[in-house]
Amino acid sequence: MEPSPPKNVSPRRTRRPGRPTVAEAEHKSAELLEIAAEVFLEHGYRNTKIADIIARLGGSKGTLYARYATKGELFGAVIEHQIEQVEQVFSSQLAGGAGLIEVMTAFGHTLFATMYDPRMGSLFRILVEEAAEFPELALKLLRSGPLRATFLLKSYLESQPGFDATRAEIAADSFCSLCLGLPVINSLLNPTDRPSPAEVARKVAIAVDTILAAHCPEQRRPGGLPSA
Repeated sequence: MEPSPPKNVSPRRTRRPGRPTVAEAEHKSAELLEIAAEVFLEHGYRNTKIADIIARLGGSKGTLYARYATKGELFGAVIEHQIEQVEQVFSSQLAGGAGLIEVMTAFGHTLFATMYDPRMGSLFRILVEEAAEFPELALKLLRSGPLRATFLLKSYLESQPGFDATRAEIAADSFCSLCLGLPVINSLLNPTDRPSPAEVARKVAIAVDTILAAHCPEQRRPGGLPSA
């Protein structure tokens, strides 16, 4: 006869065999989206078949459709997953505790790195081609990408000494525009024409100096642009 459990002690709960934990489910979902992204990049949206993704996954059709009802829904999840990864980098930079110039410089470099990342660039070009079919997804990309980056930078600038909170949104928008202007067009039309590290550093430095000279001159770097 087995002994009874001690009083006031709850019996230990065990996870049902085969039932994944939250962490395992999140990892599996991320893995699925990474593989789906590879297939979309290889074949483009229109030429990608769900069967291609399932074959790469080595899973069943039911498993995929249990998460995403259509190919369009899966493609949207792929885009969102890539954006979330970039946003995590932006958020960690803004919360790093470095000085204003250092934070803005790192933020600008990440903007450039994102634009010229081969995977992000290719997915972005696919979305541009399919924007007429997926207008909501294109709008979501705008809100989650450039607009989200601007919002994160705006929130950071509002907390900085010497920055007028009422002008933080203008400053953030101007900074991102300086970094994402012509380089975005160039990255779309000439994906293999990447600026050198020195060119990126120069463009980011000019963007930082321009914003600080206009909105927070007391914190501009020595030798930077004069205040307006």
